Amino acid sequence: MRTSLNEIRTIERYLQEKMTDEEKLSFEIELSENKVLQLHLGLQKKVYRLIDLYHRRFLKREVAHIHHIIFSDPAKVKFQESVRKIFKP
Repeated sequence: MRTSLNEIRTIERYLQEKMTDEEKLSFEIELSENKVLQLHLGLQKKVYRLIDLYHRRFLKREVAHIHHIIFSDPAKVKFQESVRKIFKP
């Protein structure tokens, strides 16, 4: 069975806490009675978690790359020293 775009949007609004109290209550009542909706909610949560993990890894690689560029360039010795002074224990 294919999840409808409207259902995906509804679940997204629920997960992002963008529903009114009435909408949330109505959704949670439907959720308590609908096993398929429960499954789709769980799957959408997993997708969001995977996206978050991917983004975190991407940022870590980007920061490591910038760190390498800044701290391996002999022309940036003054800047390197000033940064080390800030973070000196």
